[in-house]
Amino acid sequence: MIGHLRGKLAYKSTEYIIVDVNGVGYRVFIPLSTYYQLEDLDSEIMVYIYTRLREDALLLYGFISEGELELFKLLIGVTNVGPKAALNVMSQVSVEEFKVAISSGNLTLLTKISGVGPKMAERLILELKEKIPLIHVVGEGKEPAEITEGEGLINDAISALMALGYKNAQAKRAVNQAWGSLETKDIKTLIKTALGMVR
Repeated sequence: MIGHLRGKLAYKSTEYIIVDVNGVGYRVFIPLSTYYQLEDLDSEIMVYIYTRLREDALLLYGFISEGELELFKLLIGVTNVGPKAALNVMSQVSVEEFKVAISSGNLTLLTKISGVGPKMAERLILELKEKIPLIHVVGEGKEPAEITEGEGLINDAISALMALGYKNAQAKRAVNQAWGSLETKDIKTLIKTALGMVR
């Protein structure tokens, strides 16, 4: 089984990347959390790999950190959660946010994830509550109370603007201005308002 790939980033999209390893291009499916951390094309990258062997295909799933890989493996072990659904969850919340939501039984935060209804949220908490503390994340030790829902929305909105081609400084400034001007805060409204403030 492939543990990780190190090579040149030959192609990237929000769905998958191609890693050129000594002239061989590996197509690797990724979550948005990994996509936003990728460097420019032709740069050298290293991604942790989960290999899934099907009758008709060999599929590779890649992650920028071991914590992401560990979370992916836990998610696909949950009843009725496949790789596509797992990537969807990881594209909308960070490993840290997900750990806090599961550990605290936060149904409200989990059901805000597109594609996760009340039943799935309850299933995630039930099946992962005992396992989630085993995931190691960079910067571990931050208290759950310090990781707020607002931080998650702001970071997601900044990432979305950067994906549209805006520079980090532009995106941060616009999102922070939009955040301060809004009474009702959700990701769609925040991004739409921030786009009107980019300069």
